[in-house]
Amino acid sequence: MAISSFVVAKTAFAQSIPKPSVPEFTIQVIDRSYDEPTSYYTDPYTGKIITYQGYHVENKTIEI
Repeated sequence: MAISSFVVAKTAFAQSIPKPSVPEFTIQVIDRSYDEPTSYYTDPYTGKIITYQGYHVENKTIEI
């Protein structure tokens, strides 16, 4: 008798706990890289043209 009431109580308790849902998410690689162009500047004191060489900036992130 004691065992049967324990089984009934355990079954009732197990049914009242909701099953957790599976988390849903996505992963994306975002590429925000850019090129900085070559620029030129004239020094006002010497009159010489100064060149700043262009370059590439690599900027990649993972978005979850």
